[in-house]
Amino acid sequence: MNRKGFCCLFLLVVLIAVSSRVYGQYDSYKGKRSLDFDLSRAQLFFGTLLPYSTQSATVHMQVTSPGPPPSINYTQSGNILWQYNQATVAEIRVKSSGGNNINLFSISIPQKNINLTSGSAYLQLKLDNPVPDHFSSLKKKYQSFYVGGELSVNNTKPGGTYTGYYNVVFNYY
Repeated sequence: MNRKGFCCLFLLVVLIAVSSRVYGQYDSYKGKRSLDFDLSRAQLFFGTLLPYSTQSATVHMQVTSPGPPPSINYTQSGNILWQYNQATVAEIRVKSSGGNNINLFSISIPQKNINLTSGSAYLQLKLDNPVPDHFSSLKKKYQSFYVGGELSVNNTKPGGTYTGYYNVVFNYY
């Protein structure tokens, strides 16, 4: 059983935020099984990025432990000013609804390389694997997983609002 939703990425001159929508499915063999999602904290936000040379640069937020709160490794390379103290990784919270437990055996992002576009300009975002990438079971309590990523930036890209999408897949039974 797959559950797919997508997240929307926004970049405003150097700001990125993620929002998500999730769609339900029906399993005719086992009856209706559903998941509830809390997307109120599902924002991947890199803070303020200011390139100051003609060279490319990257910034990376990597979740190293799910927490709570999650442990995050912030790194950058190249000539860029990054106020990473403003940055947050995406948190998507999920729980089973109804009286049934759901055994969730994997969470994945099938396409990790995303082009964020603004008109004809684009920036490249490479998403990390979700942390954690599986749960043994879901009950009526929310459990969180986190998504970070690496953004490639250079100063030849015009400012603007950059957007893109990616799928999050939940395999469960």
